[in-house]
Amino acid sequence: MKISIEIPDTPELAAITHDEMKSIIERAMAFTHDRDDGSQIDIAGTKATVIVSPWMDRPSRSFRAWLKTQSGRDDFVGDLAKDAVMDKASPGGRATKLEWRRHIVAAVGENTGALSALDEAWAEFLKA
Repeated sequence: MKISIEIPDTPELAAITHDEMKSIIERAMAFTHDRDDGSQIDIAGTKATVIVSPWMDRPSRSFRAWLKTQSGRDDFVGDLAKDAVMDKASPGGRATKLEWRRHIVAAVGENTGALSALDEAWAEFLKA
């Protein structure tokens, strides 16, 4: 059986990758559940598949090119921009937010400051 679950976009979920959300859904479902007739159903083997996620959206232009224009800023976005300019391996072209997140995590780990800067910069980039 396949069931689609739509999770609304909220500010709290903006920083959660689709891989993290997939894991959350799988953990939430991995129990025995009571049915209305009193019987139980075990759906511990439930697997989630992400079909659509903002993290997977390919932007219409280059985030890296936009980010370079932000390197003069005196904030976390400016710091991220300076790092991206110096890092020749940073994603180019129309890389997704997920590709950028994976690159940052590979470079500096789960650094909350860098990932928060990515969230802020990406939101500004999409509005620009």
